[in-house]
Amino acid sequence: MKKLFAIIVLLSLVVTGCQDRSTQDAAASYDHESLSYTIFSDDLELFVEFPPLIVGDSATFITHFTRLSDYKPLLQGELTLTLSGTSTQSIVVDGPARPGIFEPSIIPDSSGVFTLSFTIETETLIVEFIIEDLEVFADDEAAEAHTAECEEHDHGEGGISFLKEHAWKIDFETQPVEASNFHEIIKTTGKILPAQGDEYIVIARHGGIVVFRKNNIFSGNKVRKGESLFNLSASGLVDDNIKEQYLQTVAKYEKSKANYKRNKSLVRDYLITESEFLESKYEFEIDSNAYQVILNNYLEGGAEIRSPETGFIQRVYVSEGEFVEQGQPLASISLNQNLIIQADVPQQYFHKLGQITSANIETPYDNKIYDIDKFNGQLISYGRNTDPSGLYTPIYFKIKNPGKLIPGSFIEVFLKAKPVRDAIVIPRNAIIEEFGNYYVYIQTGGETYEKIEVTIANDDGIYVMIRAGLHEDDRIVTKGAYRIKLASMSSDLPTHGHVH
Repeated sequence: MKKLFAIIVLLSLVVTGCQDRSTQDAAASYDHESLSYTIFSDDLELFVEFPPLIVGDSATFITHFTRLSDYKPLLQGELTLTLSGTSTQSIVVDGPARPGIFEPSIIPDSSGVFTLSFTIETETLIVEFIIEDLEVFADDEAAEAHTAECEEHDHGEGGISFLKEHAWKIDFETQPVEASNFHEIIKTTGKILPAQGDEYIVIARHGGIVVFRKNNIFSGNKVRKGESLFNLSASGLVDDNIKEQYLQTVAKYEKSKANYKRNKSLVRDYLITESEFLESKYEFEIDSNAYQVILNNYLEGGAEIRSPETGFIQRVYVSEGEFVEQGQPLASISLNQNLIIQADVPQQYFHKLGQITSANIETPYDNKIYDIDKFNGQLISYGRNTDPSGLYTPIYFKIKNPGKLIPGSFIEVFLKAKPVRDAIVIPRNAIIEEFGNYYVYIQTGGETYEKIEVTIANDDGIYVMIRAGLHEDDRIVTKGAYRIKLASMSSDLPTHGHVH
């Protein structure tokens, strides 16, 4: 059976007489030749065009099905069209005539007010769309009179036409406008810092001349724990303390090793005391550890410096051939697992520091927006006084690095403060800016759109809060709005409906 995950969605539409075009989940419009309806379920959009229904005349229903998950055409499915009223007629088509478009036909056998239903069945769902109060006319004269009456009451423009076949080929999406929670936003700048305990400084254990062990000792390159990074050579220097220390350690180790072996035999023959033997054993263990350390960190001609952890080279502080002193930093290694977001809060928002709970950040090198809540972001602390300039107070968040954030980068920060309840919030991508004014495109029919000016109250980088211009249940274009703009400017595209 194909109905493993069947879902029945009943959507009804009431059309009485001539109604104005409206932006609702199911809308009807009349023109000279055809009727069109657009209805939405949770999974699909139905857009259908057909001529006025007249007894004895064959009517073909150009029926478009769009998957709302990706706004692509439905490629398979069985469609049942049912016209029920004073009589009941049904027709079944077992697949689309072309991608996303089914073309069932029916010949009404009686006039009156009917209910029209479209039941689409796929492998994963069944959805039923219902149009109620649909009139079937007795003859052409009755249909033409009704159409003329509707045209007399309808003086609106057709809107911007953008065909389903065009929308299906691009990255396109529409969403209903819904009220949701938002925040007061404080927009500022900040910086990405390595987290404490997430950075290691590689230092010189001896004085010497720096020799790079690899050709890729550069910021950003990955290194493994124990990987050789530098060699500190004292060759040619008057004070070759590295080689001298190596030779002294080896000699001391060999001496204590021989002494320990000799005392091990002597103590068995009671020729030395137990305390003398233990003392020689202790000296051997100390010298053995020192020998292993210098052996692991000494190459012919100098001391080897290895990476303390697996991570990324954050910064190289020295150049090859440079002389360094003992304790001098050579490089820093970042684990790059946790990061600190420092945001600088302007003076006028000091009183809101205690209200800030989270943030979004925008990186300049890829212009992407990151919601820190998605990366275990947490507020750590904020300053109780200003920075030396007296203009800003820092606030700090800790996050898990998603792998694309670079420590040291300067960023745009959208700080989230006091909650705003039941706000009209839409994706930032839905906004089109023209000469300082902001617009969105509302879907008014299956293939028609209207450009609406909106007033933005706030912006968190991902979503914007609308102060005026939109209402709940308006359906807006959230992806592909720019293509609608181009369509509105093109003289080649029709401004009204079309014939498939």
